Amino acid sequence: MKKTIGILFPASSKGGVYQYALSIVDSLLSYCSDYEYVVFHEGGRPDPSSNCGAANCQFVQISNRGITAVGKVLHLLGLQSSLNSLLVKNIAEAVKTSPVDLLIIPTPIFFDYPLGIPFIVTNPDYMDKYFPEFDEYALRTKIARDIVFRRYGKDALLVITDAPQGIEDLNKFSGVDKAKIRIIPYIPPGYIYRLRDMDLKTADDILSKYGLPEKYFFYPAQFWYQKNHFRLIKAVHLAREKYKTEINLILVGNSKGSRIYESVCKEVSCLIESLGLKKQIIHLGYTTEEETVALYRRSSGLIAPPFQGPTTIPPLEAMILGVPVATINMFDVPKQVGDAGLLFDPYSVEDMAEKMFNLWSDANLRKKMIEKGFKQTKGMTQEDYASKWKAAIEKALFSC
Repeated sequence: MKKTIGILFPASSKGGVYQYALSIVDSLLSYCSDYEYVVFHEGGRPDPSSNCGAANCQFVQISNRGITAVGKVLHLLGLQSSLNSLLVKNIAEAVKTSPVDLLIIPTPIFFDYPLGIPFIVTNPDYMDKYFPEFDEYALRTKIARDIVFRRYGKDALLVITDAPQGIEDLNKFSGVDKAKIRIIPYIPPGYIYRLRDMDLKTADDILSKYGLPEKYFFYPAQFWYQKNHFRLIKAVHLAREKYKTEINLILVGNSKGSRIYESVCKEVSCLIESLGLKKQIIHLGYTTEEETVALYRRSSGLIAPPFQGPTTIPPLEAMILGVPVATINMFDVPKQVGDAGLLFDPYSVEDMAEKMFNLWSDANLRKKMIEKGFKQTKGMTQEDYASKWKAAIEKALFSC
């Protein structure tokens, strides 16, 4: 009898964790038929690119009863002290109705816990340790992250990270034994592969309603302070002042749904206006999968300046879609992009502006970067990704 693997989706369908969960589901459903699958979702039913009508996959909604402020405090106390009676157990109750042999959790859930369920977890990053000054890392958030990440890391059969630095961070900050940490590098979500051959005419048709400039750079990112929008905008302004070049920039990302999103978006809009860049920088808000791929395909380059790591997903999306990349020279990102990326110091507006100008003004450079990007991502297939996850699943099921 086949083993049953559960995969947990986050409540929000917007953001990197959701895209990461999609990449796992897409790859396993398409290229690993060794197991039955149950997709547990907190929000609306996810829509992977794979054949979700397959007989070996079902979807189960996790009931969301809500949790009071007192309940959150008690839950964190339960995680820290192992008083399991204090824990929120919506995940565990959902799994009772659709039992699984192993649950894959793409990121630790702050106010829920899979008590009594064997699981693999991905701890996404420890950027609060490197950049504690950002508003999204308020003291209570840092405390909660420490408690949640440590408990999930302690109880997981395996902990997944995307790059070597992740192993060091997990061990240093959460005390996770290096022996149970496994590296599975990121790949883009399935829709990037499905739409990778979109031609420019199709892209133009999809984007025609926006009236975009003929030439632009692209930056898809939610509005967090760590995404570094402010220095990017100042770099566009500096390019105009220093290099006498008007660089157009398209931003996408949700501006609603959280206090941080709304605050950052408002500050970004004010900065754009104060620097006289309203004609050069356009924010489209939330875009569909087709629109996102079209924006990539029509762009002259991805500019990705976030204070984030060990690695990030947008450079992979760009390289696979034939788009030049300029991104940060921090963490394991330089190894991720190899010589297919122009690297800059994310703290330096001057360095960012210089790299943007070089990419904007040199068509031959863009062509070379595209070719290098294809070479860098040549072996980055969903089939290979599925095989890595299959190996992790088998180790968790039979060796841990």
